[in-house]
Amino acid sequence: MLLLGPVRAQDIVVGVNVVNPMRASVADQNAVFSQLEAAHVHVIRCGISNDDKGIDYAKRAKAKGIRILLGVGAEYSPNAPTRPYQPDKFPAMWSGHPLAYADPELSKTFYQKLFDALDANGIVLAGIELGNEVNWAAFNPEFPLPGEGKILSLADLSHDPEGKQIAKGLLQYVKVMAALKEVRDHSQLNRNTPLISAGMVTAPDGGKLYNNKREDMVSLSATMTFLRANGLDALVDGYGIHTYPSSDHPGDPVVAARRTERFESVDLAPCRAAGQSGGKPCWVTEWGFPNKDFSCPPKDFARALLVQEMRANFGKAAAEHRLAAISYFAWNSDPWSKQPDADSVYRCGELTEAGKLAVAPLTDVQKADPYAKLRFRVGVPLVARGPAPNIADSSFTAIQLPNDKFRGFTAAGTTWAIDGNHPYDMGGAAVAILKPGASGSSDSCGQWIVHVELEGKTLYGWNHNETACNYAKYGQTHASMTMARSSDYGLTWKIEGLIITGTDPPHDSKMTGDSCGNVVRGQDGYYYAYCVHNGGHSWDGGYGFVARAPISDPRPGKWEKYFNGSWSEPGVGGKSSSIDGGGSDWWKTTGETIGLNWVKGGMGLVVSQDHLHFTPILSQPLFLTEPGDWSRKNGLELVSYADLVDAKTGLNQLDDHWLLAYMYLNPGENFGKRYLIFRPVDVSWSREPGEPEVGEMLTHWYDAAHHDHWATIAPVPGNYSAYRLVAQLGYMMTAPDPSQPTVELEECLSKWPGHADRILIQQGVCETQDYQRLRSAGFVYSSAQPNTQPLYRCYSDAEHSHFASNREDCNSMGKKEALLGYDLKE
Repeated sequence: MLLLGPVRAQDIVVGVNVVNPMRASVADQNAVFSQLEAAHVHVIRCGISNDDKGIDYAKRAKAKGIRILLGVGAEYSPNAPTRPYQPDKFPAMWSGHPLAYADPELSKTFYQKLFDALDANGIVLAGIELGNEVNWAAFNPEFPLPGEGKILSLADLSHDPEGKQIAKGLLQYVKVMAALKEVRDHSQLNRNTPLISAGMVTAPDGGKLYNNKREDMVSLSATMTFLRANGLDALVDGYGIHTYPSSDHPGDPVVAARRTERFESVDLAPCRAAGQSGGKPCWVTEWGFPNKDFSCPPKDFARALLVQEMRANFGKAAAEHRLAAISYFAWNSDPWSKQPDADSVYRCGELTEAGKLAVAPLTDVQKADPYAKLRFRVGVPLVARGPAPNIADSSFTAIQLPNDKFRGFTAAGTTWAIDGNHPYDMGGAAVAILKPGASGSSDSCGQWIVHVELEGKTLYGWNHNETACNYAKYGQTHASMTMARSSDYGLTWKIEGLIITGTDPPHDSKMTGDSCGNVVRGQDGYYYAYCVHNGGHSWDGGYGFVARAPISDPRPGKWEKYFNGSWSEPGVGGKSSSIDGGGSDWWKTTGETIGLNWVKGGMGLVVSQDHLHFTPILSQPLFLTEPGDWSRKNGLELVSYADLVDAKTGLNQLDDHWLLAYMYLNPGENFGKRYLIFRPVDVSWSREPGEPEVGEMLTHWYDAAHHDHWATIAPVPGNYSAYRLVAQLGYMMTAPDPSQPTVELEECLSKWPGHADRILIQQGVCETQDYQRLRSAGFVYSSAQPNTQPLYRCYSDAEHSHFASNREDCNSMGKKEALLGYDLKE
């Protein structure tokens, strides 16, 4: 029995591929060395020229503490046939000689010169890899072009005409490997350097090509079985393999399990622990995932999740001693390339999050933190509509019309359609499109369109219905969902029928039934509706749940609720299980469902990779709000029905510029004065160390007719009409900085009769000075920090009104009273 010891960090070689370094200038080579050194990379895989320039490159790598996993090829006689590069007909099918024409003696002479130079310059390699993907047409011109688009089996190497010719090349490869081993074995410094067979394409037996091109390959199993049968194991210390798993649905455990199964059953199949019969340890000399988003700063969220997942697979194989090395492809783009390589992890002048994970020691317990550099800045709130009693009682939803205008939908018993030039331009004429139905019907108390989806020329609407309502009795109502369909972009609707209902009948003084506030179009072929049972009120047995239906057919009868671990209950009348959050949007940047949730001090963000389990991504609120109650007894402001739409498209398929939409009630006001609010939210992936995650814009407004100054983070009714925007004063932090002294500021309103004074002042002061606290305005630094500016409290004697300014002269509108602190410039 072979006893396996524990895997140690130094047992597993972790490196990265540097693409064609000899094409780069010495200055650029040195720049890459400095990048690698800063990232603590100690092994790179690359080729070098067999001359002074190549040896000089290896010496400079050594000086930076970097060893080379050196790729070498075979040598060919001058009269060997050559396949030309034909990029128009066969892109990425490189030029070269058929492997059957490799010359062992010429190769040995070449290797001897190389190893002599390495010895003379004190260079010890991390490994030596002979050839690259010789079981595929791209790197082995033994394969015909065009081929048949097939994966050859072991039997094909003996019986198929093409396979027999490829087998001749593989036999010659073994002879060249023997020549390389002989030279290696007599080297002074590299006699113990591991000798690795060519990194092979991990094609499965009996599988189909990943594309429809006529490019042939031999399965990994067939290739390794054939080479081993012809003496490979006596020559090499490890097998090279290349693994490029699917990058579909990062973070999805079901898809991840399929990737793991494929890796273990195909890619790792030939790999054995050293000393075990039947194989050798494997060196994964290339692995990786593409990221085709080349914007700066890098957005590497999805790839970081995939790298983390793959490292777990590597860790398991390493623990079994079947894996000896991993080398990520690639650090850089080809120096001759005119555009970045999607595989590269060093871009925009920095190592991406996926890159940091990929080059970390395998024994490091590292998890991807794809949100580590996220920065959110919440802009000036816009009061788009109100005050009115019959709006913003549900999530805002919108579409773009064929004339490029936008049609938004807001509801409160009656659903209204409003057209505007932008998704936030919702102050124009409103058309009632759905109203309360007949007495006794499921919609007798109203119909609320909560979400719309345009499929071709058909607009689907998710319609919240209420009946048996007596809102004065603890909000009594009974809810359900119907599907509506429109052929005129939402001006008239046909109700298709019920899609989601609850299990409880109407009940006196309770909220009953099932209904859904948000619907998200997933990228897996389903719509996901995020719903509440019995109003979501725990005292009424309520909770949140999720239901889904195929995007191809979301009509009645197609909806299923998630119950006890599966989508097993019908949407109408079925049971459901509670989930720990809810979604409002699909975040395209990360490939996740995203939603808003209540946190201490305001509203935060949660995400889910499986539509079911939600986790927070912020350590602080996205924006601040007070805990106003629905009875309006505590007199505080109230925010509700918050959701997100894309700032450009108006849809809930988000890029990184959002609009936050919500219902707002002013402090002390009731539901007869609802406002529909929009706030821009800009997401950046380049937060500097120590920079606050979140900033919320502080503004200075002025109503000249009433001599009223107003410094606030809140919506201002009458904005851009009665009130003009004097200044955007910078961003307030929504939580204190744990590393620097901060001050919390509050917005307060005078209690005395007559002209009201609004003041921004340190927390805890206003109520001692005959002012009423309205809300927290956020946090400022006590002293100047990078990217901050002073914030002063100012006072106008003439108007008896306080305000705030970043200037000591208070914008020539008053005089400075005090320095409040330092807020964020950006």
